[in-house]
Amino acid sequence: MDWHIHYINARGQLDPAEAPLREGIAAASDLLADGVPDLAVDIVVQVSAFPAPQPLAVSGAALSRGRIDLMADMAQFRDPATDAARYRGQSLRTMLHEYHHALRWEGPGYGRTLGEALVSEGLAQVFVHERADTPPEPWETALDEASQAALAARAEASFGEAGYSHPGWFFGMGSLPQWAGYALGAALVRRYLAETPGTTALGLAHAPAALFRPGLAAMAG
Repeated sequence: MDWHIHYINARGQLDPAEAPLREGIAAASDLLADGVPDLAVDIVVQVSAFPAPQPLAVSGAALSRGRIDLMADMAQFRDPATDAARYRGQSLRTMLHEYHHALRWEGPGYGRTLGEALVSEGLAQVFVHERADTPPEPWETALDEASQAALAARAEASFGEAGYSHPGWFFGMGSLPQWAGYALGAALVRRYLAETPGTTALGLAHAPAALFRPGLAAMAG
């Protein structure tokens, strides 16, 4: 991978977790060594500006073409004996997720509508499991069957809405369950893959979001 990694650490704020973060990023690069496009990407590693939910110590963002931000909540790094492995594993999985976003930015981009966001997040999360044998994350299993059906109907009706609340749909800042959008997006993509043999999240990195919309209606029942 043609990754240019920048550690924002002039004052040593990342020092306790820098080694496991480096190891996680390197491991992600190894998992992407074959069979995926080699993207030139700047990776900015920094301390998270805000506390992260407890299960999530390392988060990421790919807000524009050719850049990935990796954020570590250093308030959660208390015991190197236990926390180093958690930060290593989360940085690896986050980098796989954000790589897919970076790849999608080379095509249609992340998107501005609710439907595009659901598809971008769902593809990225399913891609993590295509490259690494890891259990589901909490944000993939945030919805029970009834909640998923209800939100699928709501998302289908608002699929093309550009004024949707991203914090509400994805971060639980409102009436929706925390991580609802991540769970719904992952379920939507998995449904499409199951119904379309031979497809992968990698192969669909540039697919239009509209391709997945019928799945929401089916999930809603």
